[in-house]
Amino acid sequence: MVLILENGDKIQGEYIDTDEQGNIHFRSEQLGNISIAADKAQLVKATAVKAAPPPQPAKPAIRQWLHIPDPLKISLSAGYSSSKGNTTYKQKTAAIGFDWVTANHQISSLNQIKKADANDQLISDEKRSDNLWQYNFNERVYSLFAARYYQDDIQKIDSQAELFLAPGMYIMKNKKCRLSVAAGADFIWEDLAAAIPGGADPQSDKSLRGALYEALDCTPVQNLMLKQSVVYTRDVKESDDYRYRFILAVNAALLEGFTLSVTYNVGYNNVPQAGIKKKQTDIMTMLNYRF
Repeated sequence: MVLILENGDKIQGEYIDTDEQGNIHFRSEQLGNISIAADKAQLVKATAVKAAPPPQPAKPAIRQWLHIPDPLKISLSAGYSSSKGNTTYKQKTAAIGFDWVTANHQISSLNQIKKADANDQLISDEKRSDNLWQYNFNERVYSLFAARYYQDDIQKIDSQAELFLAPGMYIMKNKKCRLSVAAGADFIWEDLAAAIPGGADPQSDKSLRGALYEALDCTPVQNLMLKQSVVYTRDVKESDDYRYRFILAVNAALLEGFTLSVTYNVGYNNVPQAGIKKKQTDIMTMLNYRF
């Protein structure tokens, strides 16, 4: 309570009572117990003073200059990888990624250009786009739509497009880890290059597949993130035709906005096109800047 005197002075403390003569009895830490006529003072409830909110970190200058909204995050990456499978080579990678995250929506796009050479000869000129939209119905249930496109005029598969649609759910979700699973349908379209063994004509392959998806994201300690995911698909008509992709990534925060990531990828196709090996692996090291 606050006792306001005639001259405007304010005394904060505890109201005790008012006696029959109309005197207010009041106790304060500074003055102790005091008594004052009710017509000489006024009692009011003290209002709590709200603490000022913590200062928000300043936006990077480029976000302010481009007027980038808060939900949108942009990352630029450059890296180096080595691959082993149908061809064994080392390559350089440049990438740009976008993430739009709100309470219900998560939209992300990662677009990469990879160039590889051996003995001064270009053996791979890959362009890849991986796009994902996740809509969260609540804390546990979500829907997932993914679109992936790959093109390489030098490798045996000229291009590949993939669409994946599935409902999913988090089976574990806490401050450090999230584990989710999804099951749905996957459509794959591939165009095989003309330069295939035997001089055959270019081939195209389309398939509708059942698909399973699992993803685990963990932050065991500050500034360190582990990511793992598996996509398994099986042709609905040919049960022997199955594929999977396994990804394991470690991200470590460096300076402000910079992270270093190491990613191990395994791609497996049990029924590959002619001249293509079943298994392809690569290890990629990337330096990323996010603003």
